[in-house]
This record gives sequence, C-alpha cells and structure tokens, in this order.
Amino acid sequence: DVAIGERPLNEGDVARAGAIARAFGVEIRDRAGKSFIAENELPALREQMIYEYRTRFAQSLVFGLPAIILHYIGPVLAVGGGESAGNMLYPWLIEMVLVGWAMWAGGLPILWQGVMSALHLRTTADLLTTTIVAAAFIPSLVGVVTVIFGGEPWFTSSTESSTAGPCFHAAMLAIILTLFQRWQMYKHSDRLAGRTSLMMPGFNKFCALWLIACAAVLIFKDWHNAIGFGLLFPALLSVGGINRRSPGWSMALPVIAIAPLYLPELSIHGVTIEHIRIEAAAGYQLLVVGVMVFGWSRWPRRDIQ
Repeated sequence: DVAIGERPLNEGDVARAGAIARAFGVEIRDRAGKSFIAENELPALREQMIYEYRTRFAQSLVFGLPAIILHYIGPVLAVGGGESAGNMLYPWLIEMVLVGWAMWAGGLPILWQGVMSALHLRTTADLLTTTIVAAAFIPSLVGVVTVIFGGEPWFTSSTESSTAGPCFHAAMLAIILTLFQRWQMYKHSDRLAGRTSLMMPGFNKFCALWLIACAAVLIFKDWHNAIGFGLLFPALLSVGGINRRSPGWSMALPVIAIAPLYLPELSIHGVTIEHIRIEAAAGYQLLVVGVMVFGWSRWPRRDIQ
C-alpha cells in the first residue's frame, strides 16, 4: 500500500498533492466518474492509468483519423466538387459526427477537467486544451447547422480563404495530441517520480498568458490563425521539463521562439503556410512532444511501492 512514513495515504494527502501539482499545471486526479480508493496499490493504479489513456488514444485515432482525412478529401466526394457550402453539407456532417464521438470516447476526462478548471477559475493544461477544442468545434458546429436549415455558414467553403471551412479537424488534432502526451506521461511515470522540481513552477500562469495571446490573434488575425497558434503549445509542456537536456522553463523556449515567427504570412521556397497553419502547428507540437518523451526515457526507472 502507498504510505507516508507509517501512515496510509488518505484523501486529504491526495488533495494536498493535487494543490501542489496544480502550481505546475498538472491535474493528478483527472478521471471522470471514478472515486479515490486509498488502499489501492500504486503499481496497480499506474497500470490502470496507462491502460486507460492508451485505450482512449487508440479510440481517438480510430474515429479521428477518418475525420481528418475526410476534411481534406471532402471536396472530392461532395456533389459539384465542393464549390458551395450546400454541396459540402454531408462531408461536414460525417466529419462532425466522427469528431464528436471521438471527443466523447477519448477526450472526455480531459474536457471534463477543463470545464471544472473554468468553473473554479483555475488555469490548467486541460483548460488550455478544452478551450482550443471548444473554439474549433462549437463555431464549426454552428456553421454546419446553419447549412442544414438552408442558410449560409459564417465561414466560406472556398480554399482560397485562410478561414475556409469548419475546424473539426483542429479539435481532433488537439485531442489526439493531448491523449498521446497523457498516455506517455503515465507510461514513464516510474522515471518521472521524485523529479517534480525540474518542472516549470507557475505553469498555470503561462497557460493563462497563452490563452490571452490566442485571443489577441483571434482579434487581430482570424479564427484559423488563433486555433493554429493555440496548437503550438503542448498541454503537458511543464512535465516535459523533466529531462536531462532542457529541464524546467528551458523546455518552453522553442515554443516561445516559434510563436512570433508563426504569425506573419511565412513562405518556404515560395510555398506559403497560410492555408496549413493548423497542420503546421500540430506537426510542431508533435515534434516537441517527441523531444519530451525522449527526455523522459533517458532517466533510469524507479521502483515505487
């Protein structure tokens, strides 16, 4: 059994540990609908969390990847080549259903914690992810429902616009990336144990500043750019600081450095990224997460009883 000295771990101990973890932007009690049992053995709990998030990550891929693919091939499948919003209704509807189910089946604990963080006025990594998902999914849903009732969506379906089409795929990318991080964090928990001093103190304030920056991008740029800017930020970046090569706040420097470069209309050899900002941001986040996971794997394992 888990114990502090000679005393068994109780609910109060977990509450205090949770308060400390939130200073680093980590929510250690992130399972919806499950109650804490003090007598559980830590190895069993760890294995349960690994299994849970591996399963949720797999579910998000099963339903999310077809939705992401449909986002790009939808105009090919649509009647009339997707030249109008009405022609794109059925591809958008299928994409919306796939993403909605993937969010429910895979991302519910993260979204639930994000909502709880908002209700308690506490900025966490889950709140950041939930905000990006809501900002991408809800306006997209409103636009598609408008088409159902015979109207025109507030966004255009033309690929010539940087705000073209719904952003269901962005919500799905945010969920997939966050679930992957959460799965890998629990998978490497025996290597991370006892090294929380390497995390980023005050990470919740950093999350709050990033949300403010996303709002500024939304005001001065547009919807797609704001979502893409938000996706640059890995939700578990604070935990990513637990590594040998870039501990603590140094792990955030690449993300901070790329952010200003992401805002102008960049082009590489004449190819602009204006129409793939969300995809580029997701790819960059995946690169940073890969560095995080590699850094975790360099620590020796620790046996915790």
